[in-house]
Amino acid sequence: MLRFAIATLLASTVTADNGLTVSMYENGALSGTPSKTYTITSLDKVSESGVGSISITGTLTFPILGWHNFTCEFAQTSLAMVWVDGHEVCTDAKYLENWRNPSQLRGVMDNPIMVREKKDLAFRVHLYRNSSIPASTATTFSMKWSLNGSSSITSIPLSAMTTEMSPSEQEREALQKEVQRGWGNWNQHSILDIVKLPDSAVLTTMLCNKNDDCITDTRIELDRGNDCYVRVGMYAGDQSYTQFYFGQSKTVSGNVSVEYTSTETNDLTMLITPQTVEQGHKIRIAGRFAWWRSGEYTIVSGNEVTFQGTGFDKFTMYIQGNTTINGNFIDISLDNGPITISTLKSTTVQSARSDLTAAHETRMNYLRTTFKDRAEVALAIEASAMWNLVYVPLENGPLFPVSRSWNFVHDAATTDFDYVIFDWDNLFASLLGALTNKKLGYSNFIQTMKSKTSDGFVPNYEAGGMKEEDRTEPPVGAKVLEELYNRYGDKWLVELVFDDLLDWQAFFLRERLLEPLNLVCLGSYNV
Repeated sequence: MLRFAIATLLASTVTADNGLTVSMYENGALSGTPSKTYTITSLDKVSESGVGSISITGTLTFPILGWHNFTCEFAQTSLAMVWVDGHEVCTDAKYLENWRNPSQLRGVMDNPIMVREKKDLAFRVHLYRNSSIPASTATTFSMKWSLNGSSSITSIPLSAMTTEMSPSEQEREALQKEVQRGWGNWNQHSILDIVKLPDSAVLTTMLCNKNDDCITDTRIELDRGNDCYVRVGMYAGDQSYTQFYFGQSKTVSGNVSVEYTSTETNDLTMLITPQTVEQGHKIRIAGRFAWWRSGEYTIVSGNEVTFQGTGFDKFTMYIQGNTTINGNFIDISLDNGPITISTLKSTTVQSARSDLTAAHETRMNYLRTTFKDRAEVALAIEASAMWNLVYVPLENGPLFPVSRSWNFVHDAATTDFDYVIFDWDNLFASLLGALTNKKLGYSNFIQTMKSKTSDGFVPNYEAGGMKEEDRTEPPVGAKVLEELYNRYGDKWLVELVFDDLLDWQAFFLRERLLEPLNLVCLGSYNV
């Protein structure tokens, strides 16, 4: 009754037709305005050719309560996921090394899922096309279900499909698409990867000595990656300014400062300044595209490279410094001092320093105006969250993992898919991130809440559909939501996660009360 009473107060009317909505994108990132949108009346087979990515969205209405199982087939995808109410029920698992091995999928998916009370659940399919196949070859997807433990696999009837998601899910979708944009350290595995979303273009800045020993990747924690030292500085919540130092590995003695500023039009200006380097040290840059997304990276000359992701505009990066083309890399000498890398051809060391100083001061002025005498505290809180901001297409939006060095996507095919969500750590990080960027804080909060298991609790960890199916932490989600609502007053966020919060509380009452005092037992069954 509690769920029904409050859900009735929160409910918003959805007016939609039967069927599901297919959106086709020319690019490989489900980004921007779809090139084509239409309604399907069956999931027995969806087939499209010549596109970069496809989404299928709407609402599934389950005719009965109970455990429900799903069977899916994919063809010609580079990556594919299916979510029902946030539960990943199907995947092609191509983010895993041994995706062809069925045993590899054990524990990867919430399949079956339990429908206990709410029967109308959000439905999402993300299909990323395999770019290596001919344009005329179709990417296909099919899905069926078996209800309430039945062994009978049947087509999902048209009467169970609605073309639109709930208003709160639509708000979520718009917000999470909006924040998948701009330059940043989006790749969890290495902060040396400066990534542009949604293109998924990656510029890697390595530090090498004269013997070609290089620091190729690193994270914040010492004794990880190439065992080099990292010291991070400001990371603006609006991603307008970022700065960090790295160096002093076992083989590379020098260290450098890396700082960059980006604009709303996606222009990037980077300044790399040697701090203590020996003669012959250099920055080595490389380009590629992340998460199996296709594109073309071209070294035009020693001072110019271009990126063009499939379905996106080409952009050029200009390098100011003494350069040498070294195979697929460009080496930039540090013997003469700072060097710049920018999308603006006119950038010099002097102009870059001026732009970066202005961006830094603009952000500090914002913090001083907003937080007064606590501006320095806000600066530290903002940076602590933002340095853990990552994106991975296995989730519906960006998030703040507890640490870049933790990864529970076991046997990931590439380090691009490294990440993990840690229950209450991530929930508290929502408060930190939302302090100066509400939308990023919301995205992280939503992904954490939607990581819940089929039993209804938010697990100790979730990564690429893999979850702790036994252990959970204290259910602090409601308190975090209350804080976010008191600060920003967005009713739709409450509507979106209310049932998830109630499921989490109900799990404790159903599974974790201990006699004789009916005290709640946290932790694990396996103790």
